Amino acid sequence: MRSGPWLMTMAFLTTLLSVPALADGILVPSHVRPAPDATPPAHFSIRYHRVHLEITGQVLNCSVDQVFHNETRAELEGIYLFPAPPGATITKFSMDVDGKPTEGRLLSRDEARSIYEGIVRKRKDPALLEYVDRTTFRARVFPIPPSGDKRIQISYTQLLTVDNGLCEVVYPLDTERFSSKPIDEVTVVADIRPGAPLATVYSPSHELSIDKKADDHFVASFEQTRVVPDTDFRLFYTLADQEFGLKVMTHRPRAGEDGYFLLMASPRRSAEVEERTPKDVVFVLDTSGSMKTDGKIDQAKGALKFCLESLRAGDRFGIVAFSTAVNAFGGSLSSVEEARSEGLTFVDGLAARGGTNLGQALEAALSAFDDPGRPQFVVLLSDGMPTVGLTHTDEILRLASEKRKQRTRLFAFGVGHDVDVPFLDKLTEQNGGTSDYVRPREDIEVKVSAFFGKLSNPVLTDLSLDFGRVTAHDYYPQVFPDLFQGGELLVLGRYRGSGDVNLKLRGQYGGATREFGYSVSFPEQTDAAEFVPRLWAARKIGFLLDEIRLNQPGRQELVDEVVQLSREFGIMTEYTSFLVEEPAGGSAPVPGMAAAYGVPGGMGGPAATAEAASRLDRAMRARMGGYAISQRQNALNLRGQAQAPRNEWIDAEGQVQPIGGVRYVAGRAFYNRNGVWVDARYRPEQRVMNVQALSEAQFQLGRAMPALNQYFSIGEHVLVEVNGQAVMLGPEGRAELTEADLADLMRG
Repeated sequence: MRSGPWLMTMAFLTTLLSVPALADGILVPSHVRPAPDATPPAHFSIRYHRVHLEITGQVLNCSVDQVFHNETRAELEGIYLFPAPPGATITKFSMDVDGKPTEGRLLSRDEARSIYEGIVRKRKDPALLEYVDRTTFRARVFPIPPSGDKRIQISYTQLLTVDNGLCEVVYPLDTERFSSKPIDEVTVVADIRPGAPLATVYSPSHELSIDKKADDHFVASFEQTRVVPDTDFRLFYTLADQEFGLKVMTHRPRAGEDGYFLLMASPRRSAEVEERTPKDVVFVLDTSGSMKTDGKIDQAKGALKFCLESLRAGDRFGIVAFSTAVNAFGGSLSSVEEARSEGLTFVDGLAARGGTNLGQALEAALSAFDDPGRPQFVVLLSDGMPTVGLTHTDEILRLASEKRKQRTRLFAFGVGHDVDVPFLDKLTEQNGGTSDYVRPREDIEVKVSAFFGKLSNPVLTDLSLDFGRVTAHDYYPQVFPDLFQGGELLVLGRYRGSGDVNLKLRGQYGGATREFGYSVSFPEQTDAAEFVPRLWAARKIGFLLDEIRLNQPGRQELVDEVVQLSREFGIMTEYTSFLVEEPAGGSAPVPGMAAAYGVPGGMGGPAATAEAASRLDRAMRARMGGYAISQRQNALNLRGQAQAPRNEWIDAEGQVQPIGGVRYVAGRAFYNRNGVWVDARYRPEQRVMNVQALSEAQFQLGRAMPALNQYFSIGEHVLVEVNGQAVMLGPEGRAELTEADLADLMRG
């Protein structure tokens, strides 16, 4: 089974299993016995955190295994807190205490709130605030030896509920504030046996490895090492009863405004091979002299031979090798059953010499297709610029557009740093395909083979969607890719209107036009699927960056929109990372003065737009080399975003560069300004209430508006917008609020 960044669909009229948010355990130091360093640490470190979710029918059994480490030379006592999901029954709690049983008990919400608030006040650590509204299992943990470990295991069961066909499992992995250093190992395994065939499994938060044991048994897993988790683990799965499954998730927090949607579709995973559509493929291989460098020609030939071996019965192929002139295999497309062996022999005999006549090679490849009823693919491998024949890229783009037939898809692999990246990107974009690049240290054969493995079984091509009386707009991708066996279609967009509609998916299937209908609801207002808007924003930013990079570098309004989306959703790129850079003037906050924290609402104004435009203009000059490839990869990563966006980008050497100073919490972006986390919604003209951190006033606000606890959990210095006003949490301010103060703030 393939591992994919996202794997999800929805079967029509299936059962929904919905799992409320779960929680990981927290070990908080409480008492210390005398020792040279007798100060309790802020938190214990965590050696590993392992979670096993076993779903059988409608019953969830969750097992959590954690090892905490005492970093000090003192013997410590701790309080173990496990915020339990509603309706959960604790079935096991154990830890290593010299073989003696240890007891704990489940606290009510009010008891748990009192415990959390007491710890937050005492330790001056607001991170626990996000848990104050949950029932909690508590246990005393003692002793925790100096420089020693404490293993804790806890299990619970829960009866899953049913709601409109979708199963959601959430397990918070946001342990960033509860481990004193990165965790050696984090593992989540979900063993899913719902008692009926599964359609797909998808995670919007983590890249999963999916192992299909049987039609009704999937195992999804996620593992990382030396990591500080900052995103909750989320998993969806559905049951299968159609050839093509489809599911739509929506988010529309305010009625009257355009909503957001996430559409997921895929062919049934057990679809028979004979249902696929036979295809025609022409391989175009650059055999110019430069391909001899670093053994590129041998790797490329190995990749091409793998592709030939992967062709299935009924497929046809052609091979166009090119250097100064074109050297084609056969005079027309060849049957794989009849000519595969000869094709492999032809590839073995190719050698690298001469110039690069790309125009003639593309003309030969695009002219080879003779059956408009079959999927048609061109796969190009080249390592340089055209030097023979047509040498101007605009001429080659025009030639490809004229020669390409309607159903032809052109895919390209640029090999090395001497390729014109924007040219290849535009060539494939205008001809229904995609491009990819092989850096000097990468293996061509591995990369091309992985790509062609996905391309080998086309199932539904030439896709279109009809949303009925609901208007879908601003969706990405704007041109839907073909669906292949084991693949998925994920579309993120906005919608107008509301109600139940009969959504239709159309495409070429098994050589004929097919149509599939689904009953889908687009509500007037819903707080569900809150992760969808940020995924949509990431995809749109990627699309806009490609528009600027490939087509319209001078379009200032596109740059302005990138800045606005980056600011609102906290999604940084190599061009907008300046939005989170510390302003001049130092990093020490000024107590009690919101304006002095230096945020201002100029983050999305003319100065920010001008800075982004300047960075983009400089980047546009890089058409070749490592940075050009990385720009393309950064935009592509955003355009295909399926998991929670990470603030990082790839540099010229292909190394990941993280961007700090930005957090996205409960639907809002916060930026660190001189030590204060500032809500992106804050504007300088808003009235500000100064509230003393960790005072009764802070807890009053959290009780009156529970969502504030999540924002306050970021730190002791937070500036957050509340109903058109703002609250400045800091070392100075109101220590207690009146009922009138609260009422005024709540109504705005």
